[in-house]
Amino acid sequence: MATLIPQRTDSLPDAHKLQAQFALAAFATIKTKNLAYVSIPITSGKRLYDYMERSRFRSADEAKADHDAFFKNVVSPNFEAGLKASNEWAAKMNGAVIAPVEFEKHLRTHSQVTWGQDDFMGMWIPLIKEKITHMAMVDGWEYSNGSGEEYLQAALMQMGRAERSNITISDERGKPMRLDEGIKLLGDAFITLTERGIKPRNMAETLGILIEAEQRFYREQSIGRPEDARRAAAKPSMPAYDHAAVVAIGEQVRDILRHDYPDILPTLQKVSSYDFSPLNALFRKQPPVRTPALAA
Repeated sequence: MATLIPQRTDSLPDAHKLQAQFALAAFATIKTKNLAYVSIPITSGKRLYDYMERSRFRSADEAKADHDAFFKNVVSPNFEAGLKASNEWAAKMNGAVIAPVEFEKHLRTHSQVTWGQDDFMGMWIPLIKEKITHMAMVDGWEYSNGSGEEYLQAALMQMGRAERSNITISDERGKPMRLDEGIKLLGDAFITLTERGIKPRNMAETLGILIEAEQRFYREQSIGRPEDARRAAAKPSMPAYDHAAVVAIGEQVRDILRHDYPDILPTLQKVSSYDFSPLNALFRKQPPVRTPALAA
């Protein structure tokens, strides 16, 4: 019997799945050689944690309890910054630009739309995987759950863990972002929040995958053989980076994961890195879906 890893989107309402499919179909009408994606915080990011500290909230849920105040202090400023960055990219990009802020500002301000994080990621991650050729990470992305997952998807693609690997990653000004730089930004943000008594579970999972995937990728490059040759989908396109820097930040992150999130590293060690994905429910407590193995 073959085991399929459950998807985060499996339990979403059928209406939400259909809405996402229509949105993806609309994006599929964009025909261009270069397609950039401007990744921005929406409901999290540094503004959320600064707002929590100012107001002495102990959790993100507590910060979101007063919807109007949360929207004013976090979401609206994130929208403004995202629109500015997206417009700047549209002006300089030799191709088309996907500005998720334009989509999300309409859905998140519509009282009859009830999409959550899994709904949005269930649409953005497949779009990145299928069409995006450049990821622009807006300053402060490392404090955002969604942006962290979007960065993870692009990095896994560069490692050859998807059907294609022709994607580049930069900061919002267009400066190429090496893997060690991206992991250090995310790791430093994670450590900072942990020291403030915050337990960002989503960030912990994203970092755990990134660090484990990098370790396996580096080992593969050293021995010249993929982890699982039967599943290798695309030739890696990962730019040169400082592996020692990843090891250094990885040691600090792993110590926190072992202490505060003891399930994450053991779960990853049991899974092929070709199954690493922001959409795979690796850490959800639900039974795996089993299907008969295909005949050879």
